[in-house]
Amino acid sequence: MADEGEFAKFESAGEDTVSNMLARGSYNPRRAALAQLWLDRRAAARSDSLTSEQLDTAKRANDAAWAAAEAARDSADAAREQAAEARAANIIANNANVIATLALIAATIAITVSIFSIFLGK
Repeated sequence: MADEGEFAKFESAGEDTVSNMLARGSYNPRRAALAQLWLDRRAAARSDSLTSEQLDTAKRANDAAWAAAEAARDSADAAREQAAEARAANIIANNANVIATLALIAATIAITVSIFSIFLGK
């Protein structure tokens, strides 16, 4: 339990102060060992925290990538559907052009027949 009291003192002093005191040899061997242990634990806790944050960031990036891939698939599907609809509309437009051309030919024939009828006197 005495170690816990030392750790509490280190905590109040802060990492920089404890590290400086340790580097200057200000602690007796027992307290120096406890100070090093406390500093190592703090560094490990920071490392674990960083690793956890990095893992969370990687997971979020992975989720975002999957969502983007899904959106891209949806966009590709929609583009394929629109292309099929455009092809169908093109066929309908071509048929309408053929019908219009035939109607124009029929109208031309009718006008020609009417003009000949007028000149032939029938």
